Amino acid sequence: MPPISPTPGSTAEIAASYWWTWALCFALLLTPALVMAVFRKSRHAAVGYAITATVLGGLLAAAFISFDLGGFAPS
Repeated sequence: MPPISPTPGSTAEIAASYWWTWALCFALLLTPALVMAVFRKSRHAAVGYAITATVLGGLLAAAFISFDLGGFAPS
């Protein structure tokens, strides 16, 4: 058996499809804001949703990407 590496994660090249799936998820997350922006009465809610979804979605995506690429163990 090969020895266990003390530093988690890998330095391998990441496939473009990995990033495309995240881009697709982000687009799907913002779709309700686009639909609400069509109607005049819900445009303020659409802006609020878009800002909230972008900030929270970005933070969650950053955390999950960090876990995916770096692992769960401390470096």
